[in-house]
Amino acid sequence: MNADHYGTDQDVLSSFSEILPGLTWISILNTVSEMVGVLNTDAQCVWVNKAFADYAQKSQVECVGELCYDLLHLSQIKPYFSSANVSAIQNVYTNPSTLRKLQCSLSPIGLSGSANSGYILLASDVTEELMHEDDLQKAKEREMRARGRNQVFSTKLSCEFRTALTGIIGMTQFLKDTHLDYEQSDYIATLDSCSRSLMCLIDGLIDEGDVEAKIEQYPEFDGTVSAARLTSSDTRNMRCLAGKKILLVEDNLVNARVVSKMLESTGAVVDVAINGQIACESVASTQYDVVLMDCEMPVMDGYNATQWIRASGKTNLPIIALTAHASDEAQRLCTEVGMNAYLSKPIRKETLCNVVLQTLVTCLGKAVSS
Repeated sequence: MNADHYGTDQDVLSSFSEILPGLTWISILNTVSEMVGVLNTDAQCVWVNKAFADYAQKSQVECVGELCYDLLHLSQIKPYFSSANVSAIQNVYTNPSTLRKLQCSLSPIGLSGSANSGYILLASDVTEELMHEDDLQKAKEREMRARGRNQVFSTKLSCEFRTALTGIIGMTQFLKDTHLDYEQSDYIATLDSCSRSLMCLIDGLIDEGDVEAKIEQYPEFDGTVSAARLTSSDTRNMRCLAGKKILLVEDNLVNARVVSKMLESTGAVVDVAINGQIACESVASTQYDVVLMDCEMPVMDGYNATQWIRASGKTNLPIIALTAHASDEAQRLCTEVGMNAYLSKPIRKETLCNVVLQTLVTCLGKAVSS
C-alpha cells in the first residue's frame, strides 16, 4: 500500500487530529528522539514522527501505509499485536552484518471511538547504551576478579609472614630470659621493636583495619584480650597452667617448638601433633585439658579435626584456634566448627598463657588453682 491511499502530509495530520488534537502535539512529537508510530490493526503506519521516518530512511509520507516491522526490520514483533501493552528489547539487523537493539513498546489505542482500532508503537535505539552497560559490567567483573586475586595473594602473604614472625618473636622472648650483657640486651630490644614494626606493616598490607597481633575471643568470652592488658596477673596465670595437659596441633616445626617452649616454661605438659589426623588419634587415647589447633595443615586440617573431635563426644574439651589468619571470616569459620577461642599469629607468651587459662575457666566452669 502506498502513501497516495492516505493523501498528503496535511491529510494525514488532519485525520490524526482525532487522537492528538492540534498541530502543536504533532510538532512536539516530531522533535523527540524516540520513534513514535500510530498503527492500524494490520500494523500499517497511519502516522509516524520524524525520528521514525529518519530511522526507516524514508519521508513521513512514504512511511504511511507501510508495515511497521518492515520499516524498522522488526519481524519478531508480529506476535505482540495479539497482546496489550508489550515492552521488550528487539534485535534488529539493518543489514546482514549490522545488529542494532531497539527498546519497543506497543500499546493498543482507540481510533474514531473504537475500543481497539490501532496501536501506538514507541521505539528507541539502545544499542550504544547497552554496549556501554555491558562494557561497565565486564569492567566491574574484571575488577572483582583482580580484587579477589589480590586478596588471596595478600592473605597468603600475611599467613606466611605471621607464621615466620611467630618463630622470630618467640625466640626473641626466649633470649630475653637468658643472661645477657648490656650490648646483647640492646640487640634483642632492637630485634623485638623491628618485629613489631613488621607486624604493623603486615596488618596494613591486608587492610584489616585495626587488626593487630592479639588474641581474639568469641562472644561467650565477653570481650577481647590483648597483650597490652596483661600485666601484674601474668605470672600468676602462668603458674596456674602448671601440670595441665595440653595438645599442640601444629605442622610448622619452628612454631611448634616456640609454642611448646612457651607452655612448658609454665610447667604445662605438652604433646605435639603435626596434623589433624594425629590430633584426633591423640585426643581419642589421651585425656587433655586443652587443645591448641592450627587451622591449615596437611592430611587433615584443623577445621575437620575439630568437627571430628566434637562428633566423637568431646563437646567440653576446650579447643583454641591457632592460626596465621587475622580476619573476621577466619574467626567465623572457627566458631562454626566448634572452636572456643581464637589466637592469631604471631603469639606472645603472656597472651598465650592468658587465653589458655581463660578458656579453661570458661569452658570447664571451674577454677584453676594457683
